[in-house]
This record gives sequence, structure tokens and C-alpha cells, in this order.
Amino acid sequence: MRKHHFTHFLVLFGIFGLSILGFLLFPTDKEFQKSLIVATSSSYFAWGVIHHWVHKDLYLEVVIEYLVIAVVGSIITLAVI
Repeated sequence: MRKHHFTHFLVLFGIFGLSILGFLLFPTDKEFQKSLIVATSSSYFAWGVIHHWVHKDLYLEVVIEYLVIAVVGSIITLAVI
């Protein structure tokens, strides 16, 4: 069970790591950064849904929670750039 969680969280850290790398490699390309923010939040949302679906604890409340965090995170990050 632990190895299963490890691989799931490794994917999540990969998503965020690649996003940070994209920001570092293209610091002046605002359109790319905006697209990266949308892609990252969408990937985070999908990751959360898949993670809970695999572990058979996916409920509407969980989906809404991941969606709200993804949207709010996107709005805050987009407002900063």
C-alpha cells in the first residue's frame, strides 16, 4: 500500500516540479506561464480525482474540494503574474 501512495505522490511532485521548471526556464513569457498555470491546476484536479478513485474513497465532496483548490490557486497565481 505504501508503494502505491509513493508512486501517486511522485506523480504529483512531478507535476509541480515541471511547472516550477517551466516558470524558471521562461520567466518573461507571460502567455506560456498562464497556460502552465491552467495546465498545472487541471493536472492537480485530475490527479486528485484519480488518486481517490483508485483508493475507492472518491465522493462528490472530494471532487469539489480539489476543484475549488485548483480554481482558487489558479486565480491567485494568475493575479500575481
